[in-house]
Amino acid sequence: MTADFFGIRNLGVNYGLVFSGWGVAGIIGPIIGGIVADQTGTYNYSYIISAVMLLAGALMVRKVKAPVRKG
Repeated sequence: MTADFFGIRNLGVNYGLVFSGWGVAGIIGPIIGGIVADQTGTYNYSYIISAVMLLAGALMVRKVKAPVRKG
């Protein structure tokens, strides 16, 4: 999908950034979920926050259009 969206010219850099973002989210997400669970005593709010973020990401994917290639 990264190659389809940005093209193959800079695929290595673009895919590296996407994969790094995925890794950072994999580290920070559980930490934030644990902090919320410790403060509230339940994971319900962590799930709500995750659902809202998932919905926001899905909406962004629907709105973003591929860049126009020049030349």
